Amino acid sequence: MAENSSSRSHSGGIQLASIAMLEDQSNWEDWIRNANGWLIDHDYDEKEPAPPAGIQTRSVNEAGDPYPKTLAAWKKGQRRAIAGLQSRCGKRAYGLVKEIEDLTDLLEVLKTDFKPKGEGLFNEIYNRWENVNLEDCKDVNDYCTQFDQIRTEFSDLDSACVFPRPILVRKFLQGLGPAFSAWEMSFYQQHSIIGNKNTPGVTLLEAQSGAQVEEQRLRGNNATVAMLATNRYGKRPRQAQTGPAEPGGRWCYNICKHSGHWDRDCWIQHPEIKLIWEAQNPEKAARRNAASREKRARTGKSIEGTALLPLPATTLAHAAIAVRTTNLF
Repeated sequence: MAENSSSRSHSGGIQLASIAMLEDQSNWEDWIRNANGWLIDHDYDEKEPAPPAGIQTRSVNEAGDPYPKTLAAWKKGQRRAIAGLQSRCGKRAYGLVKEIEDLTDLLEVLKTDFKPKGEGLFNEIYNRWENVNLEDCKDVNDYCTQFDQIRTEFSDLDSACVFPRPILVRKFLQGLGPAFSAWEMSFYQQHSIIGNKNTPGVTLLEAQSGAQVEEQRLRGNNATVAMLATNRYGKRPRQAQTGPAEPGGRWCYNICKHSGHWDRDCWIQHPEIKLIWEAQNPEKAARRNAASREKRARTGKSIEGTALLPLPATTLAHAAIAVRTTNLF
């Protein structure tokens, strides 16, 4: 027997209560997007099942024929879908569709009356263009998706509504917010927005890709800062040298010649972590640095036993920001 779509179990997805009430044209785009998602999640978008081949009508449920039950289940699902969408209509919208018994007709009536047209549609898209930013999105990937969606809606509205490449790049970078300010400064130093004969201007795709990479780096730094902040004695955790305790882990020894820590926690490879530790433990840092100077005076060698890796200017900037965001001062 065909599965009854109305009885299927759907976990997650869009819930009916999360669909905002349709009041006017200003929230039509959000409403129809969420409504379509809800219909798909619950299989209410399926077409009416066709009768078996060679049979025109069926008035009775003959033995072994599942079609009448399948059709009845589909109609029941359509009634649920109509009732659900009617419950998410404001007063004016409900007045237009309260007597409608076909789901397709219901959506078409609402589209005709509530979808912005001409100047109203342009104003609605432009308002979203002005306000789109990372803070209102789940992550950088979601921000890129919404940003590109607005661009597409502009071009679909009118072929003349196309922004120049430098404007798009600048707008995208401004929407990232203060958390990306250090990276944005570095990005401007390494790329040209306008470009010239010898150096082409940076593309929007390059800016979006760079922001996604920076988001991953920031997440890694935040995890390191949280680990150091919750360590009672401000020390790096020591692991028994029985091999990596997690997939992809790697012990650090070849570079720093110190065992018992991961390569991602190595002060030689990641000097910014040392800066964070010193900011959290100023007294211990002072004693450690004094001991280091004494040992260097006696031996003429670095306390770490090897030369420090060069520290790029961008890393110093990132480390300074990381120290400030730990709320230590």
